[in-house]
Amino acid sequence: MKKRTRWILIGAAALLLLIVAVISMSSLGLDVETIRIGRDTLRVAVTEEGRTRVLERYVVAAPVSGRLTRIPLKEGDDVRSGMLVAQIFPTPESPRNVGVVRAQIIGSEAQRRASAARVVDAEV
Repeated sequence: MKKRTRWILIGAAALLLLIVAVISMSSLGLDVETIRIGRDTLRVAVTEEGRTRVLERYVVAAPVSGRLTRIPLKEGDDVRSGMLVAQIFPTPESPRNVGVVRAQIIGSEAQRRASAARVVDAEV
């Protein structure tokens, strides 16, 4: 290779290196936004109007009077057989009601004793 060709190649390589350095240092590049990524939950809310239909209706009733405690279940929770759904605490009885109930107990015991006596008479 001749000396002149070698100098032309070295000059072209230097010029190419200079062009690459100028382009890489200039603001001709694209601006990008970077953030750190991680795992999280996706929450999406849909607000629409619609109609619902009851497929199976269940009526829960208690034949007692009292105070119902707060139900710990939320709408859509699964309920299994034997699971505690609610608690009802009886209301305190008034003295008048207590007297009536005691009188009914005494009357029932008297009827039981009378029936037992009739059974004994029938056996004799």
